[in-house]
Formats: sequence, structure tokens, C-alpha cells
Amino acid sequence: MHDETETGAAGDGPLELKPVKIGFYAKRVVPAAIFFFVFATGGSIAAFFLIEPPVWLLGPVGFVLLTAFAWYATSVAYGKERYRLLPEGRLFCARGGLLSDEETELDIRNVTHVKLRLPWLRHKFFKIGDVMIESAGSEASEITLRSIVRPEDVYERVQELMRRSGFALRQEELLHEESPDPLGVAIECGGLALSAFFGVIGLGAEIGFETVASSSSIPWIGLLIGVPLLTIVPTWLLIRFLDLRRRTYRVFDDAVVYEEGFLTRDNAFIPAENIADSNTKQNLLDQILGLHDVQVSCQGAGQEIKFRRLKRGVALSGAIDRVVESFRDRPRPTSTRTGIPGGPGGPGEPGGPVEQVHVGAPTVPVDEAWTAELRMSMSRALISLFVGAVVLCPIAPFLIFALIERVIRVMATSYQVRASSIKSRYKFLNVVEREFQYEKVTGVVVSEGPFDRWLGTLTVTFWSIGASQPLVLQHVRRDEVDLPALLRQVGIVKGEHEDDDAPEDVRDPMPARFSIGAWLKASFVGWILLGTLFVASVVAGLFLPPLWLFAVMILTIPAMSLAWSIVFYGRMRASFGPTHVEQEQGIFWKKRFHARYENIKKVILTRYPWSSVGSIEFRVAGEQKAGGQNKPGEEASSGGMAVPYGFTTRYVEGLEDKAVRIDELIARQPGPAGMVLEPGAAARRPEPSLASKPAVANSVAGLILLSVIIFPLLPLLPFTLPLTIIAVRRRRYLIEPERVVVESGIFYRAHESVLYDRIDSLKRAQGAFGKLFGNGNVTLFTAGSSKPDLQIQDAPDFPAIYEAIQARYGR
Repeated sequence: MHDETETGAAGDGPLELKPVKIGFYAKRVVPAAIFFFVFATGGSIAAFFLIEPPVWLLGPVGFVLLTAFAWYATSVAYGKERYRLLPEGRLFCARGGLLSDEETELDIRNVTHVKLRLPWLRHKFFKIGDVMIESAGSEASEITLRSIVRPEDVYERVQELMRRSGFALRQEELLHEESPDPLGVAIECGGLALSAFFGVIGLGAEIGFETVASSSSIPWIGLLIGVPLLTIVPTWLLIRFLDLRRRTYRVFDDAVVYEEGFLTRDNAFIPAENIADSNTKQNLLDQILGLHDVQVSCQGAGQEIKFRRLKRGVALSGAIDRVVESFRDRPRPTSTRTGIPGGPGGPGEPGGPVEQVHVGAPTVPVDEAWTAELRMSMSRALISLFVGAVVLCPIAPFLIFALIERVIRVMATSYQVRASSIKSRYKFLNVVEREFQYEKVTGVVVSEGPFDRWLGTLTVTFWSIGASQPLVLQHVRRDEVDLPALLRQVGIVKGEHEDDDAPEDVRDPMPARFSIGAWLKASFVGWILLGTLFVASVVAGLFLPPLWLFAVMILTIPAMSLAWSIVFYGRMRASFGPTHVEQEQGIFWKKRFHARYENIKKVILTRYPWSSVGSIEFRVAGEQKAGGQNKPGEEASSGGMAVPYGFTTRYVEGLEDKAVRIDELIARQPGPAGMVLEPGAAARRPEPSLASKPAVANSVAGLILLSVIIFPLLPLLPFTLPLTIIAVRRRRYLIEPERVVVESGIFYRAHESVLYDRIDSLKRAQGAFGKLFGNGNVTLFTAGSSKPDLQIQDAPDFPAIYEAIQARYGR
């Protein structure tokens, strides 16, 4: 009945699985058949009354054909779906469809969240379920084992593999157990019921008005819509109530475990090693009732998990903090490729213990840690509003509301610097507490503006691998902040020469070298467009003299840009310390970025046309949701586009020489002696073990198809087609001993590199064009990213590229 292939279900051998056929087909074919049936039935009824027979018979025929096609597509997908769990700590998932194939590989060390889902009907009748395995590299499930038999055993097998890789996951000591408070559950369901009630009333009123307007005596539409709603809504509310009541959250000494669901059950765990932080939130009603919402973040943007309506939420959050604190000094999980703990061999030998290396921020002893209670400066928070009131005096009355909001924010916000974490708290109508463990902080930004220097304040922003928004110590007094100690607690250790009086060649081994020639090359495409607009304005001015003024205004743009660039980039500089890279930028509003080498996941070098000068972008682990920084008291944004953390140094000389040196510096993570990038140092570019170029056919076929679909693009083909061919031919993929490199660009040459030890998961795939032209894609994910960090597209030898990266990453 199961039609499942399974090997190695017991013991230490590999476990190979396929979905149960009936469950796999039911999940795909049944919803499609229902949709086709509704669509075909509606079309047939309409055709029966509006069109002469037998056209209405096309509905049943269409339903049969579409359902048959869905069945065939599902059979193809089922044939390609398979999963493998290897004892050396690798998880594989292969799947595909009629026109695609893909395979994902995930290192067990990077798993942050594992969930067992037991769907109600499928588990009840067929004893099947899903196991969803999330990693630090994506906000979606990286690997989902769908419709597998004995899912509970596979769930336990994943835990065992994680234990062999160095995770604790013994769950021996229960520190805290909590379930949603009954009153909180009732209030939440009551709010949903009230919203549903007003929605039904509004819909009923609309249907009633339409019935009266059409003089219909029988409101058929009202019956067709209203009767199902009156059945579905109460049923949904009852299931929601029972679902909340059956949730249980447990904090063990090495993991957070929770159970959810009423009909469909979810069991999940988060290993303590990969908990980034926990936050609490209360609205006004929650404060009255003493309820809390607790949010736990894993390593990876968007992977926040909410525990709602808890009476002892503060105790649960405190228990999570104690667990994270207890794991500060423990080794991080490492790959089990060379052995399995408990075997007879030595380290690095088959069956021997796994060597573990701690790669987090160095721990500062508790008795040496700097701690403080900080608050926002009222004068600094208000001065910008007063300046706005002077500048915008006609609308100054509207600034009163902003003034009240700013005063409340300052009085309601506080910050705590602890021995192992940094915490912000906002308490007014809402209560929001956010806490970042130093070990999960990936970058620090220190900001100062003119008002800050005048009033003696600064703003410190912390990036975290597990949160969708940074934590900001805003407008705190400089004399109350021991900045070197705070940086040291997040792992930013200054070298002996890293002070304000150090010689420039030591402090700034990589300053921006601005020149007018490089400036023109850096934006030559913009200058061409601006020059074209200027010439057009001059010619138009011959016929309409007032347009000469527009031409003069255009001339002021490059002059202002040049003046600003000379001052701004003359102050931009990057330096490399013993543990981190640091960049300073700004004229009046200055920022200083700090990021540890181990948290730099990707380096992008972009060379300006006809030059060895360009920009270097450092991508740092973690990302935030677009839309700006959330104000205190607001919950972290869950929507919006994810923006990666990072900073860019522009107008860097000798770009090709620095490409390899920077990757070496980041990979080696030098000790206190540090490393510098000597000016003019010769590049030691390693020979790639594999070099490849993409196929041109895919891009050309895609461009032609797009131009046909969006037909106004068709006349542009004589221009777009050659540019596309040139761009593809200028793209190159290099598999080097320590990194993967993608080079691209026609005029602006981009050099993107990712070190193997930064790779979190790996995927290869073929789409329709890939199958047609015999090529495919390889995609690389790093920790803390919801999108791919490097994509090797349309490569004819993509299987060889995949295997070459697979053999190196994670070692």
C-alpha cells in the first residue's frame, strides 16, 4: 500500500525514502480535481443557459482531460521525488516535474528548526506525515520530506544525526513548560468571531440591497453564499480555539520544543546552539490580563517563531535566555564527514570523535564584562524636531503631534548592556522587549551626526543573524558608553595600531582613492544619458529659448556631484584588524561599520570600465526587511523585501590584486598579529580546478520568448539580442581551492566570491530550457540569507560543478 523505498531505517547506515504514493497523489491530484470540477461545472451551467448545446458538454470533457493531465504530471513528479539521510551528516532531496529537475543538499550542522507534521486525514488513514527541515540559509523550509511512512521515526533519525554532528539535543532537564492561557485564547477567538460577524453582516446587507434592487423574491445568491459561511465560520473558530488550547511549549536545557495543532498536529524543536534571541511583546489588553507573546528567532531571516497568549511568558523567555547563555562557551557543531562520535578511531579517523571548533565571538568573562543601563537623550531626540519647526514654520502646528510621540518614545525606551547580551525595552501602551545574544551579532554600526557631536551622543546598531530587524541603541550619551568594551563583547577586538593617532598606512590599508578620471568611469553610463539630455536641451533651446535655462541646470548636476564626491570619498576608508574589517564613511553624518571576518559571507568586487579601480562590497550574515528601522514599540516587520546587511568601499585601487588577498584574509581569520593589504601587493590568483561559461542558447531563447509575449519589445531585438549574447559570453564560473567565483558584466566587471566554509546549502536544477539545451544551474546559499548568494546559471557542465563544490564545502 505504501509504495515506498526505504533502506537503512535502523542503525547507522544511510536512510533512503520516497513518498507514499497514495498520499503524494492525494495531496496534488485531489485539490486540482476539485478546482477543475468547480471551474468545469460553472462553465457548463453558463454554457447551458447562454449557448446552444452541445457546447456545454465541453465542461465535463475538459474536467476529465485536465484531471488526467494532473495525474500524469503527478506521476512524473513522484518518479523524481526521493530523499536521503546520510550518517556523515548530509541531507539530500531530489524532486522535479515535467520540465524540471532539482536536487538540494544540506549540511546537518546548519539545521536550525525541524518540524514533524501529521496531517489529519492522511496520517489517520495512511500513517504518513511530513518532516520539514529548515536551515540557517533560508526563511523557507530547505528540505521537506513529504508524505513519508513512519514520519516519527524519521523525525527521531534527524535528531540523532544532529547529535552526532555535535548538537546536544538530549532534552534531559525540563526548565519550563507553558501553554496558552484559556482566557487569552477565548479573547483571541472572540476577536476573530467579532470580525467574522461584522464581515457576514456586511456581506448580507450588500446581498440584500442587490436583491431589492433587482426585485428578486428569492435571494439565491444570498443562500449560496450565506449558508456555507454560517457553517464554515463557526467550524473554523472552533478549530482555532481547540488548536490554541492544545499548544504546548517546553524549554529543555539544550532545546526549545513545541507542539501545536488540533486536527493536523505539529511537533518541532529548535536546538539551543542555533537560537539567536527571544523577545516578548504585550499590547494594552495583554498588560491588563498579564499575558505575553514570546518570539524565538533561529539563525536565518524570517525564521521567528511566536508563542502566543502566555501567562508566564517572561519566565519562558528567561528560561530560553539561560539556555542560550549556557551554550556560549560550548563548541559549535561540526561536520561528521570524517567520523561518528563514539567510534573506535581517533579524531579525523572513520568512526572517531568529531573535532569541534568554536567559531563564535570570543567570550569575555562575566566579571570583566561591561554592563550598563542606558536611555535615550531627550535633548538629542527633540532637537531635530525643533529644527524642523523652524525650517517648516508654516506647518509647525503639525509637529506638536510628532513632539508628543517623540517624548513618549524617549521616556518609554530603555537599554540594557549585559554580560552576554544586549537588550532594548519599550513600555507604554505596548510592551516590547528585544534581546540579541552577542554570539549571534554579526555586525555593529556606530553613527554620529552633527547634533550628536554637539550634544555628546551616538547611535549603535547591532545586526543579528536571526532577527529580521537590527537592534538599535539610539541617541545614547557617549560618556556613558564604553564603546571599546562593548565591541570587545561582540568579538570586535582592536589591534595595537587601531587608534585615532595611528599612521595612515597602518590604520587605513585600503582607503578610497578618488580621482576625476575614476569618477567619470564609475558613472559613464549616467554621463552619456546626461550628455544626451544636455544636447537635446541645447538643440531645443534654438527653437524655444527658455529651454536654455534647463540646459544650464543640467550642467550644475555634475559640478555638484563632483564636489560632493571629492569630500565624501576622500574620507571613506576600510581597515583590517586582527578579528574584523572596519569601514568609515560620511561627511557630516558619519558611520563606522564593524564585521568579524567569520561573519562576512560574500565579497563582491566591481571594476569600473577601462580601469583597475572599483568598489568592494562586504556582505555580512543576516538581513533585514525593507521599510526602515521599526520604532520602539512596534513589532518587527514580517513582510517586505529582505535586504542583506553589508557595506561598500568605493574607488579602491588595484582591485584585481585585492580580490584574492581579501578572501585569504577572511578565510584565515588571523590572530592578534593581523594581516594588512600592502599597496601594490602582487596577486596570487590560484589556478581554478574547474572553469566554465554559460550557454548562450538559454538567454537568447528566453529573450525571444519574452519579446514575443511583450510584443513592444520585439522591435528592440536588434539591440537587445547582441547585448544579451555579449553579456552571457562575458560571464565566467571558477571553482578555486578555497572559493567559488562568478565573474560577469560587460563594462562594469563584477567579481563575486563565496568561501566554501560559508556555504550553508547547495542546490542543482534544470528547467525547461536547461533540459532542451543540455545545461543547468547550481545555487549556493549561505547562513542568514533568504535568497541565493551565488548562482551558476545555464552551465553545460553543471553536474561537474556541483560535485566539485559538494566535495569541498563544509570541510
